[in-house]
Amino acid sequence: MTITVSSLFLYPIKACRPLSLRSAFLGPRGLEYGGIGDRRLMLVDAEGSYVSQRQRPELAVVTVAPEDGRLLVSAPGAGVTKVDLADIGSPRSVLLFGKEVIARPCAREAARWFSNFLGQKVELVYQTDEDLRLAKPEYAVNPGADHVGYADAFPFLIVNDASLRTLNEVLPVPVPMNRFRPNIVVSGAPSDAEYGWTRIAVGCGELAVVKPCDRCVVTTIDQEKGQRTGADPLATLARIRLMDQDWRGGHIRGAIFGQNAIATIQGTIAVGDMVTLLESGSPPAWK
Repeated sequence: MTITVSSLFLYPIKACRPLSLRSAFLGPRGLEYGGIGDRRLMLVDAEGSYVSQRQRPELAVVTVAPEDGRLLVSAPGAGVTKVDLADIGSPRSVLLFGKEVIARPCAREAARWFSNFLGQKVELVYQTDEDLRLAKPEYAVNPGADHVGYADAFPFLIVNDASLRTLNEVLPVPVPMNRFRPNIVVSGAPSDAEYGWTRIAVGCGELAVVKPCDRCVVTTIDQEKGQRTGADPLATLARIRLMDQDWRGGHIRGAIFGQNAIATIQGTIAVGDMVTLLESGSPPAWK
């Protein structure tokens, strides 16, 4: 059995479209490419609370691309704005899942563009290398030292394309991989094999596979149209992949698809790289 990396995705702005990459760097907080880190930018509302597709599904159609050291941001019918990550303000606290995190406001032009696009006052904020946010300590490899950008909880999300094929066999309408917003997609492994992985080597790096990913309503949003499509695939996952058990220091309850991971050895990773299983354990029990 040969397992390889089939796709790599980096999300410069939380909730917006990803960059599809041929290679990237396994960094301490997620994938990195050309000075851009995974989910190091996000939107906050007038109260300083994060804004995502959960509230505004239309963010799915916002495209972000690097251009001459800046980010080119665009959306159908909304024009273009450029974000210079060197043009940021002083650090302040904002709320992500009700917890305070440090963020720095980007230039006002970005705030105006996103506010016009969404029809509400929002601000684009940035996490610099100095602004630390811890990954969930109960699943951390090095508690108090494993950090993450503005991703929900962990630096990396790994998804197995065979597991998606299995899911699509039972869904009323098949869904594409982008519903699950992965960072690393692997091919060649049997369906659901990833739930037994605990440590893998890939490219020049290694990853600790720390927690099955409990999914949310974002999986029900068409990522091409920025519209909700109904209850699936979340409803079907809740029927066939519902986890409700203690797991490595915490308790997980939710519909599962994919595995969260933390880089233990940093290095370059590329599409086509072989994935080597270094350690495995017992998979979770589905209800």
